[in-house]
Amino acid sequence: MTNQEKKARILDSAFFAEENDHPLTSLLPYSIEEKEHGSLTHGLTEFKLLCIVASEALTAYIAKDLSKFDALVGENACQIRATLLCFYVKYDLVHCKETLGKINSAILTINLYLGLAEAELPECSLYEFLSAKEIDIELSTAELFLISSYILTLVRVILPPDPERMIVRNEKTCSKVIKNILPIGSTFAREFVKKNRKILSEISVHFVQVAAEHVSNDSKAIQMVSDKYCIEYNKFGRLSCLPCFWYTDVLLLFSLEMKIPITIIMESLISDESYKKCHSGTVHYRVKNGKYVQNESSIKKDEPSLVIHGSSYCLQNEIRRYTEWWEHFLSFDPVDLILYYAASHRQYPDENQDSILTDSQCERWLHFKAKAEEIGCTLENPKEFFLVHAYCDYAE
Repeated sequence: MTNQEKKARILDSAFFAEENDHPLTSLLPYSIEEKEHGSLTHGLTEFKLLCIVASEALTAYIAKDLSKFDALVGENACQIRATLLCFYVKYDLVHCKETLGKINSAILTINLYLGLAEAELPECSLYEFLSAKEIDIELSTAELFLISSYILTLVRVILPPDPERMIVRNEKTCSKVIKNILPIGSTFAREFVKKNRKILSEISVHFVQVAAEHVSNDSKAIQMVSDKYCIEYNKFGRLSCLPCFWYTDVLLLFSLEMKIPITIIMESLISDESYKKCHSGTVHYRVKNGKYVQNESSIKKDEPSLVIHGSSYCLQNEIRRYTEWWEHFLSFDPVDLILYYAASHRQYPDENQDSILTDSQCERWLHFKAKAEEIGCTLENPKEFFLVHAYCDYAE
């Protein structure tokens, strides 16, 4: 085991050292202990649905189908999940075959009882049934993360670009997708998605906070991702949120420390010609001597990368030759570009809550925000770079 791998395992233990295992039913939108009334058939059907998506999630992870873990949570923090997933895959930290076997066995047990008439079912609550059959499987926090990520990727729908905000990724959650798996109620489907959004936002915040304690020497950064600046966003179900610039700053330090590669897929659009693409390019970065440097060849096929889709705008009369445009883009430090974007972005999903940061004397944030406006890394002026999306995948 290399020193880097040892460090990864120490960090992984630190992230969730105080976390107990989670019952699979913690992903349901209700407490099974309190669900004493109602049809056992309905309860078993809802639990079976959970088992099916949990099985699919862990199967996809074992197969390293990372595209299945690109969740839409709703608090503008895709970079957090992308970084955590890269970390798990790069250092092979999640071993879930045993859990998958238990979940698949639970599905077989449930099928036996769902084949019975209601009158033939045991007279007990869902909690009593699952306890008696010992099929409320315990999950690690990593497995919880993977299953919730899978669920929220499953219900994500990519929409056509908004004509007024062409550079912003347009997507939504459609809880009705869940109903295609098994016949469950609309309320259950909606609340099920909402519960998993909440779970994933909490795991994301915890990951950043522990990462800050381990990789940052900046007491200000640690403070800015602490509970003091963690707010609750209620539009999609009580999501935990940290300020965008500061969690991005911590994530980049973490990625450097753990030598996570970055791939930027960049395109230039002509804003006065219906945003027609004029140039595109892909660049891979590796960590060398504590900095990101351009990699002459692509990342290894079996190595995950933090993939960033970026865009920039220009007018038709400002189009540069491809080599000029690309060499100019490559002259920027990728860490700086990402921080320019993060500083200019609204810091919380509800930008009215950005006022929380007014008295925090965030000089580093204000510096990068000013630079973003100066060189063009803002939503209003994406002349150089705007981060459209971040996810974990094997770079091509």
